[in-house]
Amino acid sequence: MSIGHQKKRDHQDNKKLSVHQEDAFSSEESLHSHRLQFAFGSFRSWSPNPPEVTLSALAETGQQESSIPVLKQQSYTGTKPAISSALANTPCAEFGVSGILEKFDVALSASYNFFDILNTYGDHDLEQFSQVVRDSESMSRPSSRLPHSILEPYIERNDDFGTAHAHLCRRYGSEITDFKEYLHDREEHDQHMRQTLFCKTFRTVPPRRVWDLRANRVDRTDVWTPINGYQWPVPIPKDSNLDLIRIEMLNLGADYVWLDVLCLRQPGGPGEHLRMEEWKVDVPTIGWAYRHAAKVAYYFNGLGRPLSFKPGDFESDRCWFNRAWTLQEITPIMIIGGETASDGMMEGVVQRRFKEQLQALQKMQRNNSVLGILSHMRDRVSTNPVDRIAGLAYLLDSTHLPTYDMEQSEESAWVAFMNAMGPWSRVELLFFYPAPGNGSKYWHPSWNQAMANKLPFRGKVRRVGNVGRMEETDTDWHEGPYIDSGYVQGLANVSKEGGDRQGELIIKDHTGEPHTFKILASHEYPIPDGSYVLLGAVTRCDLELDFEYVSMIHWVAGHRQDDKFKKWSVFSMADAEEGRKLRDLRIAKPRVRTFLC
Repeated sequence: MSIGHQKKRDHQDNKKLSVHQEDAFSSEESLHSHRLQFAFGSFRSWSPNPPEVTLSALAETGQQESSIPVLKQQSYTGTKPAISSALANTPCAEFGVSGILEKFDVALSASYNFFDILNTYGDHDLEQFSQVVRDSESMSRPSSRLPHSILEPYIERNDDFGTAHAHLCRRYGSEITDFKEYLHDREEHDQHMRQTLFCKTFRTVPPRRVWDLRANRVDRTDVWTPINGYQWPVPIPKDSNLDLIRIEMLNLGADYVWLDVLCLRQPGGPGEHLRMEEWKVDVPTIGWAYRHAAKVAYYFNGLGRPLSFKPGDFESDRCWFNRAWTLQEITPIMIIGGETASDGMMEGVVQRRFKEQLQALQKMQRNNSVLGILSHMRDRVSTNPVDRIAGLAYLLDSTHLPTYDMEQSEESAWVAFMNAMGPWSRVELLFFYPAPGNGSKYWHPSWNQAMANKLPFRGKVRRVGNVGRMEETDTDWHEGPYIDSGYVQGLANVSKEGGDRQGELIIKDHTGEPHTFKILASHEYPIPDGSYVLLGAVTRCDLELDFEYVSMIHWVAGHRQDDKFKKWSVFSMADAEEGRKLRDLRIAKPRVRTFLC
């Protein structure tokens, strides 16, 4: 579950929470706001004294609060305009237009004249506006002012009140007469955004659906639920209850939640024919929820279930720590869901391991190393093999998002992903993956290599330039220091003990005099003695820097083939002093664009 904060809009600070499980009924904001963020937060009521609302487990589910082990699922009391499940599930036709307006007044503690006052004072004098409201003893009901044409379609379609509430509450006080046109414009914008998703301009696209906690709209047992409009069966653990999860999320401060089983269309249901097309867009954009969230809430034992870890749980393929999709969910602020009074996971050994694994994941995020992220993904499992690749898109700063195709081979998906990966991430594979690729390109590893072989550890990444790409010709290139010929020796043998291998680099200057430099190979791939073409990394991406500021620490060795560079392996100078010596000799050409095989 991810939790973040939406920027201030319509005088409301709106926060939203995302939960990892999948499909929610489309609220007006979730469908159309391209600035939507999955995070939890609060909805600021326009009433100066919003009424207190209570939702209890007993009223919502029929279960006694004392029987609910998760503390925050027992009841919610607060000023969010949250309506009961019973009200949300009631068809609008039972109320009629006037009844719907009455329910809105009660739920939102507002009236049309209230918003007339707001429009009078505008955006710039909220303090004076608030005083006028406080001084007002009564405000007329909106039933005679709100155009009935907005509400009549909800009655004609037999929509329930929760659907109307989810669509209308955020715009209840806006220019109501233009609301239909507003919805139409936002829907067209959303459709255009998703159709052009795979253009580089649209790398970050918000989800198609979110769960509106106030209206309780969007829906696992595979439950058929009005929350998602009965669009598909929602898979949740048998001992979990969405109404209790809703109460917990409200207690955490959320208004909107992205929950995968509710908000990502699941197999089955009358819309099954739409699922594969939706997934092409929706699956790659899952990472948006976590990338843009201020906080994320996590259920480590299953959606809505009490937190309780046993030693054997860590080895299960179903464990949260072992699933491919959860790798992208790591955020600096983590909220643990399902906490109980007894805290069932607090046995010493289990607690230490749990904490260590969380810390390792947060360290991975801070280091932001491509090789580090691939190392973590290698040990994870997924239902569909290509999910491990799709789950990397936001972690590795893709410039655009490849489509999601479950039938695609892993290698094909990896090639498409490499072509979409950000140039500052691609360069790490050129300079730090120790062997030539055995797939479509030599300069980066194949998917099988990335998953099968132990990857070198880099620690916290210092960017080393980029590997650019020309889509039209399927050409990749690097721009930076270049040496026509350097003789490498001493790195041909691999030590059984491991550790860095020491060798020498011999380069002749412009007069033909040789110069020897100490070099290291921090990997186990052999580099035979011989002459190589050398490409150097720039530790800052700004290639306009004066030559004396360009570092010459990291190098990739290879050969020329058909006017391109064919990678063999990588090494580094023994220390910064060796790099300065090489730079000061002015042997390397400082800025050469080299096309890569």
